[in-house]
Amino acid sequence: MSVRQALNGRGYKVLVDSSAFSEWWELAATSGLWKSAAEDSPDILNDHLRGPDTNARVYIAYLGGEPVGVGYVYPEHFSTATGHARVGVVPSARGKGAGKALTHQIIATSASLGVTRLFAQHRVPDVIDKPASALAAGTGFLLEGVSAEQSLDLASLKEAAVQAPCGEIVSWEGACPEELVAQYAPLVASGFGSKRVGSDEVVVAYRRAEAQAAALGKTMFVSVALSGNGELIGHSRISVKKSDPVEATQGVTLVRPEYRRQGWASGLKSSNTALLRSRSPASKYLVTVNRTTNEPILRLNESLGFVKRASLYQYVFGAARDADAD
Repeated sequence: MSVRQALNGRGYKVLVDSSAFSEWWELAATSGLWKSAAEDSPDILNDHLRGPDTNARVYIAYLGGEPVGVGYVYPEHFSTATGHARVGVVPSARGKGAGKALTHQIIATSASLGVTRLFAQHRVPDVIDKPASALAAGTGFLLEGVSAEQSLDLASLKEAAVQAPCGEIVSWEGACPEELVAQYAPLVASGFGSKRVGSDEVVVAYRRAEAQAAALGKTMFVSVALSGNGELIGHSRISVKKSDPVEATQGVTLVRPEYRRQGWASGLKSSNTALLRSRSPASKYLVTVNRTTNEPILRLNESLGFVKRASLYQYVFGAARDADAD
């Protein structure tokens, strides 16, 4: 078991060990570490620490032999030079340097993953959280953007006929057909910028995400938009935990630029939500997160019945994200 001393002079040690995390999580959950502000934390841990092909790093801060905080970092599927970091400290140890020790440890060792940009975020109902903001600023992170977390009450949703503008929308549960996943790369490139993704990388990442979902007991619901000649022009995905299906998660909805503002995004979301309701009746809410600058998708979500329930503040450390990546 590898132990490294954090350079903060407060007696904290930071343990780098993935296998110890499961035991630590049980302690952290009962101590109220995440409170109600991170209901999805176990999912994140499973996805990036216990799933196949994981490349995450875990950091546990100890004080006097007791675990008081945790941090972890993992690279993105589509841009492995970009990492996402998460830090949490038990309430009784906050304000004593554990969070800073963990954050510095993440920054110092992320280079071993090939990570040159680190992103972190915290979730609050309405106003910016001062301790989290102070930690970010004190460790070199800059505020990069704000996202809105929206929730759809599936019980109050009224059924509506889905109209495909000029083509068709196809929905299914499970893995994507081979002929369609091959077309997913140019769709992603149109949404995230061709400099950031390559065809082989996107296909491998897509299949890896499916494998992770299956290994973690998640069900994937997918809807795609096809043009009149069968070209893939849109994609939307929802994931549901079989062990805890109450809250489903809406993934990224992509539509090729030349087909936007024609009703495809609305059709994709509506079709996939209908599939979710029919196949997962235990699911009560659908949650999605989008940048506050993405006003078209926020308005679309509102028109479908989504309501805002929290804000997420994103911070960046290192090289800035490419301008065409959002």
